[in-house]
Amino acid sequence: MPRLLLALLLLAPRLDAPIDGYTDFDALTKQLKDLAAPARLSSLGKTLGGRDIHLVTIGTGKPDEKPAILVVGTVHAPHLLGSELALRVAQRLAKQDAAFFDRLTVYVIPRPSPDAAERFFRKPFAERPGNDRKTNDDRDLETGE
Repeated sequence: MPRLLLALLLLAPRLDAPIDGYTDFDALTKQLKDLAAPARLSSLGKTLGGRDIHLVTIGTGKPDEKPAILVVGTVHAPHLLGSELALRVAQRLAKQDAAFFDRLTVYVIPRPSPDAAERFFRKPFAERPGNDRKTNDDRDLETGE
């Protein structure tokens, strides 16, 4: 069994670049800014890393006074597919006839934890579920060590 594990480790592909096809924060932001009306991009706030937490509102008139649907992608930061799907949903909905949104609003938060997701695009490429907040993982009353 140990030989098999060693062989698998030696044969495993080395990541020297992010996985092709996934959008980093800057590319995601650009695609969200390019959405057509009735989609509007805003920020729910800033992360500790200084990135916006994007909110796309797709609706006409007074969106906050109508029934709404919330689409949240990448709830768990290492699962980048969720933000890619949320982006595609926003892109498709933005192409709908604006009259479709006279009675309904759609909110899209494609990547609620952009700092953690961005780890996939920087060396060393690694999965990181948490944000940039310093934590006391070893419970010695010191953080970020």
